[in-house]
Amino acid sequence: MQLLKLSHALTDELATELWKLGTLGIIENGDVLTVFFDDETDLKQITSRYLAELSEYMPGPSEALCHLAPAEPVLAGTRFFITERLDTCPTPAGRIRLNIEASSAFGSGRHETTQLVLIALEKYLQPGSPLLDVGSGSGIIPAAAHALGAGTITACDIDDLSLELTRKSAPGTLVYKGSIDAIASASVQLIVANISASVINLLSPDLARISKPKATLILSGFTHDQGPKDISAESILELNEWQCWICRPESIRLSSTSTHPIQPFSAMWW
Repeated sequence: MQLLKLSHALTDELATELWKLGTLGIIENGDVLTVFFDDETDLKQITSRYLAELSEYMPGPSEALCHLAPAEPVLAGTRFFITERLDTCPTPAGRIRLNIEASSAFGSGRHETTQLVLIALEKYLQPGSPLLDVGSGSGIIPAAAHALGAGTITACDIDDLSLELTRKSAPGTLVYKGSIDAIASASVQLIVANISASVINLLSPDLARISKPKATLILSGFTHDQGPKDISAESILELNEWQCWICRPESIRLSSTSTHPIQPFSAMWW
């Protein structure tokens, strides 16, 4: 795997170019971007255009062996008890058990943004209501939605492992590989996107298009100072520095320069 470091802010134009090249994930740290690509990707053009450092990506010992260490269960929101798939510890009284095999996909339930989304689902998901999860990762959001009595649940991702894990974690979910450009216009009442502010900005035209007039959007994956610039929050949930925004389709600001999203999510973003 190739690791590309760019001394450049993540603009919409650059993000679109990186997705077109097939990036496996983007990590933002100020004006330095760390971008992952597979070994076959030709990066000569982009390295010549930007101040970039190219190297081979090698996982550290803790990352390579993280799957060997069992993680402690997590209490999320007021109703969820999250454990690894093979954990046999008893479920606390009054809690819904979610057995999640996160592997390398995002969504173990231990990150603040996932916990915030689960809190939001407890409040905004009505029994029988359909839901769309954009960037499903481990499938923890569809699993929680099923447990709360949601209706039809659809999930999409661009990562094959994430799709496989989502099917395991949330049987009965309609899972497909791709982005929300495959969703019909004005068809979704409740949308969850726990990804990043930059990618949410890229998705904003399609988020507006697919939303029903009174839809609820649960958006997370960013800190308090790096929220989506093209969307306004109706209300905000916060845990440590991380936020989850509750938004409405009319709060999405579209312009003639809005770009069409290429890819919605990367399992390696975290």
